Amino acid sequence: MTKASAPGKTATLTVRLSEKTKARLEKIAKLSRRSKSWHVAEALEIYLRNELPIVESIVKAQADGRAGKGISLDDMKAETRAIIAEAMARQKSRRT
Repeated sequence: MTKASAPGKTATLTVRLSEKTKARLEKIAKLSRRSKSWHVAEALEIYLRNELPIVESIVKAQADGRAGKGISLDDMKAETRAIIAEAMARQKSRRT
């Protein structure tokens, strides 16, 4: 169970989906016997868990660059590889 499916306070969010995406969501909800909301919340939680650290790193690097605190290209590549490897390891551990 992820945070998305854990009990607790929730909030409502309205999203626009293509008809194709909506149909696919309805199909997986029916097949899995889970609500469409559950699937959307679960997918969003996984997306944010993977993407937020990347975006935060980019914003920090931009601020550091503006402040003259840049890092070398090699260091930047190593940090990026580490972030990607961590995200891939999280995805792999969820599949097992």
